[in-house]
Amino acid sequence: MLAKVRSLNFDINYNNKFLCFCFVIVRENKKYDEILIGETIQIKIRQTHFCFADVIKKEILSLDQITDRGLNFLDLGLSEKEYKESWPELAQKKLFEVLYLKKITQLDLFNNYEL
Repeated sequence: MLAKVRSLNFDINYNNKFLCFCFVIVRENKKYDEILIGETIQIKIRQTHFCFADVIKKEILSLDQITDRGLNFLDLGLSEKEYKESWPELAQKKLFEVLYLKKITQLDLFNNYEL
């Protein structure tokens, strides 16, 4: 029996980040509280399967910390100013949850099995 995995749905593949081997997702804090490091996530675009990815790291950061680390480019492909403006003013003062993900490729599917 296949294990059921959590899915995250997006309307847009900003910056084409889901085509990359590793990518980040930034959302307001507590939105992804239940997601654990090591968990496999299904990424969907407009409710259609796109890929599977493993959560390899998770951090809580301020908007300034996100832009200081350059994660704004990896998340949405925007400059620091554009990125900060893309968040509602109230959200800019809050903390954000950053998920670091590694895409599971077809070759990875067999890593956990002995041949």
